[in-house]
Amino acid sequence: DDAAPSFEVLDAAGDPVDIDGEPPAPPEPVTLDADATGSFSGTMTLAPGTWELEIRADAGEPLVRSVTVTGGDGLTARVEIVGGDSYLELDEDGAAVDGWPGIASDGDTIELGADDELRVRAGNAGAVRLTVNGVTIGEMGEDAQVVEWRIRPAED
Repeated sequence: DDAAPSFEVLDAAGDPVDIDGEPPAPPEPVTLDADATGSFSGTMTLAPGTWELEIRADAGEPLVRSVTVTGGDGLTARVEIVGGDSYLELDEDGAAVDGWPGIASDGDTIELGADDELRVRAGNAGAVRLTVNGVTIGEMGEDAQVVEWRIRPAED
């Protein structure tokens, strides 16, 4: 199951923004080799949510276990510019990110992180795609639209 987003998005006026977040895709299957005693180990990265893990030996019934992964504290975000340039203002916990405000070019990617709040102001919201805490939000708005979002950890 998809985890509830671990964040909330507010517009410049402080009103909630409805987001249709796309949860992260499941990871690729991992193949592990057992040693002579039948022991094996491996790792995979799982985004927040409830996952069913299936362990299967070549001959035998699969072992299925449910694992719930919760999000960590704070916010991590990726801002991607697609289909045009956009003016951006970027803040992490109230401090401007080095190099911003400025013009981001088509194909640029900017990584952000904050404990309490991220602020993204886009001058061409249709070109700005956001992913926050592993959840793909998508476009901030329409082409040439000016949009400002404040992203905060969700209240429990």
